[in-house]
Amino acid sequence: MNHSAGTFPSVIAVLPAAGIGSRMQAECPKQYLTIGRHSIVEHAIHALLRHPRIERVIVAIGPEDRQFEQLPIAQDPRVIVTEGGKQRADSVMAGLKLAGDADWVLVHDAARPCLHADDLERLLAITAHSKVGGILAAPVRDTMKRAEPGSETIAHTVERQDLWHALTPQLFPLPLLKQCLQRALDEGANVTDEASALEHCGYHPQLIAGRADNIKVTRPEDLALAAFYLTQLDNKERTMRIGHGFDVHKFGGEGPLVIGGVRIPYDKGLLAHSDGDVALHAATDALLGAAALGDIGKLFPDTDPAFKGADSRELLREAWKRIRAKGYRLGNLDITIIAQAPKMAPHIPQMRVFLAEDLQCHMDDVNVKATTTEQLGFTGRGEGIACEAVALLIKE
Repeated sequence: MNHSAGTFPSVIAVLPAAGIGSRMQAECPKQYLTIGRHSIVEHAIHALLRHPRIERVIVAIGPEDRQFEQLPIAQDPRVIVTEGGKQRADSVMAGLKLAGDADWVLVHDAARPCLHADDLERLLAITAHSKVGGILAAPVRDTMKRAEPGSETIAHTVERQDLWHALTPQLFPLPLLKQCLQRALDEGANVTDEASALEHCGYHPQLIAGRADNIKVTRPEDLALAAFYLTQLDNKERTMRIGHGFDVHKFGGEGPLVIGGVRIPYDKGLLAHSDGDVALHAATDALLGAAALGDIGKLFPDTDPAFKGADSRELLREAWKRIRAKGYRLGNLDITIIAQAPKMAPHIPQMRVFLAEDLQCHMDDVNVKATTTEQLGFTGRGEGIACEAVALLIKE
């Protein structure tokens, strides 16, 4: 696809997650084992979705899998689920069928929860110049031994200078990966990762140095190590994020006037594509901004007839689902309504009740207040109502 200056090629991610992980000796597939508050596969998906260039993640699960749909991340609209196959390559191919017209595809292990944002950023940077793609990899530091065939005795020491541990994600142009993976499967090649399919077809993907703590959870002892690495990673991330929202609508028509989800008796309503609830619009924008999810106009555009006359409480609840899927909870929300008339004070308690219901929080976490501009400006002249909101989100 062609791209104008200043734009990036589109990227989708595929997670093959149909394996059972028998070496873990666990009661469930290893990707569903929990580290902290989230399963391993959720950690892996969150690490991808935090990057703004990852448009969506396609998760290929086993045909009998009923666990993924129970995870909160499954409700994220950017996550698509499909049925995988018996082998990793089959699951990746199933995911590629849903990749649409994306330019690049990034394949990541579902059991690799410790991906660092800076590693992902360096890998994605190759889309600006590479025609083949590349993988995250870690240089081999230990002395490597080759065993005698069929035995556990040393045959000889292997020169480690040019050896790398292959990691994931692995990133390739979508058409090229499809072509190479299908050819490798048709010709019976041993496809242990996506790069090996390209190697089979004569291509030489780039090696991008990644962190060695980007481990794959394979054995029981890996769980404690992954938990330690994730703790270190979480300590480096911002645990609190602040967002600001602002909205304004002018008066027009007969109403109804809806503010904070409450119908307020008044002889005029607010002009808007939806119900014109400035308080909930500002609050939604503040929450989305804190989570780096854009704004209400991006998620629910006024050019879409589906949102004509929409209930802003429904829009807020939908936005909140997306925020929760990114692993955030509400710290607090503070809303200031700016209006000369009508009086807001009698309705504020009910507004707080609705907000607490929609955000699944305590009423002490939401505050609503109202003020005038002392008859100055458009709100002071009674031409409309404005609202500001500030939200604090906390990473779980």
